[in-house]
Amino acid sequence: MKPSQKWNTRYAREGAEWTTRPPNRFLVEQQQLLPTSGLALDAGAGVGNNSVFLANHGLHVIALDVSVVGLGFLRHRAVENSLSIDCAAMNLAQPWLPSDTFDVIINFNFLERALFAEYRKALKVGGILLFSTFVQPTPDAPRESFFLKPKELLTAFSEFEVLHSSQNSYFHQRSGTTRWVENFVGRKS
Repeated sequence: MKPSQKWNTRYAREGAEWTTRPPNRFLVEQQQLLPTSGLALDAGAGVGNNSVFLANHGLHVIALDVSVVGLGFLRHRAVENSLSIDCAAMNLAQPWLPSDTFDVIINFNFLERALFAEYRKALKVGGILLFSTFVQPTPDAPRESFFLKPKELLTAFSEFEVLHSSQNSYFHQRSGTTRWVENFVGRKS
């Protein structure tokens, strides 16, 4: 099943419930680092809870996701609440982003390594990258393509000024498992 089919099906079934979830906790914790104006990119936006948070913070948001169904929920909320959010369906496995465009880029619970170079190119000098996604829980765990290697973000964005880097775990209610995430905030020099 193609990723767009998978996520369209899931959001058609669960999307309304997803829109009631709060924005990513790491994003909320790091909000003091965000500008209150400018252009933000939310990569892998889903139903857009993080996009809504950024727009309410004063940013104009470009929300990208593979799911038109998820983005439909976001478009509805943006119009209903007069939020400055534009949505576009995009396969982020084959990315292209314009150079020196974004003041903020966020990437949460999503990993596409092809985006690393695009993020470096697309951020303005002084722009902020907030990245938080799943990391390989232990060295002997299966190496899934959607797991970061420990400290991979520090290496991938080594030319950035590191404002925050951490790894933490949380209990995932639905799966009943502990999940590990790597958190990174960097400023493009």
